[in-house]
Amino acid sequence: KKATKKYVSEFREGLYHLLGWKVEMRGDGNSLRWHLTSRYGQVRQELVFQLRPGRSGQPAEFDLLGTPWAEQLQTDRQAMAYLEVYNSIPGFLAHITVDRLAQQTFTR
Repeated sequence: KKATKKYVSEFREGLYHLLGWKVEMRGDGNSLRWHLTSRYGQVRQELVFQLRPGRSGQPAEFDLLGTPWAEQLQTDRQAMAYLEVYNSIPGFLAHITVDRLAQQTFTR
C-alpha cells in the first residue's frame, strides 16, 4: 500500500512537470470531479471537469464546471473554441498553458 501511494505521488509529480498541470480526482464514484491546476497559473486558480456518462456507442465526455477561472476563460474565444468547436480538452489546456507561459515571460 505504501509503495502504491509513492508510485501515485511520483506519477502525479511527473505529470505536473511534463505537462504543466496538477491533476487531482476528488469526490466519490457518483460525482467524481477532476481538478486541474496549471503550473503557470495564479495561486488558487483551478479548472474542474466532471465526466458525463457516454451514450450508447459514444465515448464519455467531460464537462467544464463553473469556477472563477473557468468563468474568466469564457471570454477567451480561442480557448473556448477548443472545447466547443473541436471538443478538445487537450487543445484547450495547451492554449491556456501557452497563454499563461507568455504572460509570465512578459511580466518578468
